[in-house]
Amino acid sequence: MSESEEVKKKRIRAGHRASATRISTQTKENLESTEFDPAKMKQHLQFLKDKLRVIGQLDAEIVDLLQTEEETTREIEQSDTFKEGIELAMISFESAVAETTRTPTRNRSRSNSDAASEEQEIRTDIVNEVSRPLCCSSIDDNRISFYDFTARNR
Repeated sequence: MSESEEVKKKRIRAGHRASATRISTQTKENLESTEFDPAKMKQHLQFLKDKLRVIGQLDAEIVDLLQTEEETTREIEQSDTFKEGIELAMISFESAVAETTRTPTRNRSRSNSDAASEEQEIRTDIVNEVSRPLCCSSIDDNRISFYDFTARNR
């Protein structure tokens, strides 16, 4: 029972991970695009939140089926690495949506090229911001709080 159940759950989880990775990649491309679509970004964020919930449930079920401490440790580390990547991407996407919704009011008196240039600068700043090492400090109401690891260790 354990072996076939474990394999089946891992296969299902792999499908969900692949789907989440695909959406994350599409969202990054949307972020870098000159035709940035905040509505699509919000849709992708919700999709990724739902996927992480499902993947988390499967992770817990898989860990329960494992026999050895070594397998359990390896499984948890792999799960955490995947979640970390998706969560960091989601933070950058949320920041991009927040900045974009504020950008139109700042750009009303500017030309379209100035507005596009500023939006690109904002996206670049967000990508640079997310590339810093962050650590999770709390999880509340489906929101994850992070702090800048490098700033705390200076």
